[in-house]
Amino acid sequence: PERGIYKTTDGGKSWNHVLKVDDATGASDVILDPDNPDTVYAALYARRRATWGFSGNSEKGGIFRSDDGGNNWKKLTAGLPPVTGRIGLAVVPTSTDHILAVVESNYGGSGRNGFENYSPSGGLFKSTDRGESWERLTDILFRPFYFTRVAVDPEDENRVYLPGWDLAISDDGGRTFRKSGSERVHVDFHAIVVNPLDTNQILVGNDGGIYITHDRAKTWDYLNHM
Repeated sequence: PERGIYKTTDGGKSWNHVLKVDDATGASDVILDPDNPDTVYAALYARRRATWGFSGNSEKGGIFRSDDGGNNWKKLTAGLPPVTGRIGLAVVPTSTDHILAVVESNYGGSGRNGFENYSPSGGLFKSTDRGESWERLTDILFRPFYFTRVAVDPEDENRVYLPGWDLAISDDGGRTFRKSGSERVHVDFHAIVVNPLDTNQILVGNDGGIYITHDRAKTWDYLNHM
């Protein structure tokens, strides 16, 4: 029953349960609009794992938006699949009405082809109207229940990063992707931060630890002093 989104207004001393769907539906991501923190986006994820199986797609989850700091929420559905799993979100810093979402969905089936997973209904989606409507940019996914993260360059909306087995990079706003091609970097990327003051500098967290690049993902240094 404790699954969902919580909000604090006293620095974490106390919390209010502001978004709940049901006991099986938690949250996989929550982000604020950097220009207006009263605008909050949340990705809800109905997930159950047991010794005999795993379920992670449901009509109960999806993308929600609050315009009053989390007190009231609206589910955003136009252009998104009706059944969703894990979702990762990013606000485009240069145009905060623009939102990117990596959406897992088994609606209509799913497939796998080597490095990428392909889904008839899931993939990378973009909204240019604060989530009111969505366009699917690509059907490429990377083991979505395991990764499902997206980042965008704070100065260049066309530069999009999808962490996965490798780090996938797009220079056309997320419609096509290429592997970073970096050597001697561990696989399975789970976290990424692009420095807003120097977008050539990116930090990633993967199964091997933390790496940093100073040349926009061409080469990487391993932070081996932890």
